[in-house]
Amino acid sequence: MRRSLLSLAPLLLLGSCSQYTELSATFIDGRLGFVAKRGTEVDCVQVLGVYDVDSDEVMWEVGDPGTGSCLAALPIRYGQAVPHVTQGAKPLRPGRRYEVSGGASGGNSLSGRFRIFRALAWRVEDVPDEPSPAIPPEDVLASENHTQ
Repeated sequence: MRRSLLSLAPLLLLGSCSQYTELSATFIDGRLGFVAKRGTEVDCVQVLGVYDVDSDEVMWEVGDPGTGSCLAALPIRYGQAVPHVTQGAKPLRPGRRYEVSGGASGGNSLSGRFRIFRALAWRVEDVPDEPSPAIPPEDVLASENHTQ
């Protein structure tokens, strides 16, 4: 049932010009958040979801495409309390590739990919749509506390 909200996102695009905003994952005040990669201002996010690229698992999903109502402006933090939460935030696992995608007012499509990892402190990096290199065993990483 992946992207259940986003499958309705084309309804948001009807009768409007569309554009694409690439999202970047970053830590904001110690919490994972999503910002526009090239300084584009997005002031009305309507639907947004985070998905595990490899397992197709819905990690967090918010919004109601049928209403066209605004949830928030970017940046949005992972698990942020917003109206219309359809899937509460699940813990993200280090080394996994995740996709964040959604829609905003004016037919604006939002999309990006990222991975979190630990290198002295927790870090996040954007990743391309290409296959990922070997992922560290989850049992090694699961024993660590991965909140910042």
